[in-house]
Amino acid sequence: METVNGDLLYDAINGDVRARIDDIEIFPEIASTNCYLLDQPSPGRGRCRIAIADHQTAGRGQRGNVWESPLLAGLYLSCAYTFEETPQHFSNVTLAIGIALADALNEFGAHCKLKWPNDLILHNGKLGGILTETQQGKEESPTVVVGVGLNLDFGERRDCMSSGIGRVSDLRQAFSVLPDRSEISQLLIEHTVTALASFDADGFSPFHDQWHQFDWLHGKSIQVVTAAGEIDGIASGIDDDGALLIVRDGATERIVSGSVSLQKGGG
Repeated sequence: METVNGDLLYDAINGDVRARIDDIEIFPEIASTNCYLLDQPSPGRGRCRIAIADHQTAGRGQRGNVWESPLLAGLYLSCAYTFEETPQHFSNVTLAIGIALADALNEFGAHCKLKWPNDLILHNGKLGGILTETQQGKEESPTVVVGVGLNLDFGERRDCMSSGIGRVSDLRQAFSVLPDRSEISQLLIEHTVTALASFDADGFSPFHDQWHQFDWLHGKSIQVVTAAGEIDGIASGIDDDGALLIVRDGATERIVSGSVSLQKGGG
């Protein structure tokens, strides 16, 4: 699979989005696109910088996990964006980006789902993940770095890999001919930057009602590991604040942070 041409990608991006982008950098190899942008100067308010890699030597996932980033087998993309001011329910930016990415991939016909709070799901396997980090020292107008790892074509390696939900999927499984890497990058950038600008202006509210369209966990028997212990129950969507709702013993509980897995036989 070919690498992305930065100049051609920039020219192809929607004009409203392109006007917000300070720079798009393409790396044949890098430790981590998120780490790179976290070390760079912050974009101005309402603006962003993009970094894309063909291969990451130290890709990172949630909770310090390693993100497998083989050469050209996936798309490894990060976007640094500076908000005008700290939005309400700031932590929900990850959910908003998930919705934006699912929308983007579904435009290709991939029928992607979301697992709260940060996983992309295809054919009941993990297709990708989102890692959102805040640049230090930006309390007044915070800069977030949103990292996206998307599995494109792992070939035979896919069957030997595992994830927190049991299996790994890739975009190749959804298509007889995989879309062009640059075309995928363009669509993800457009949807990501548009979502960040919308979140900047209006917070999480515009995204909340969209979550149910992509909610892979809804109605499934799940286990959530939190700092306070383990909780078993039935996933029941999210509340207005983006917290996961879980029903157990007839009562609904809110989960604001935790690691979610399916219970055995939970769908």
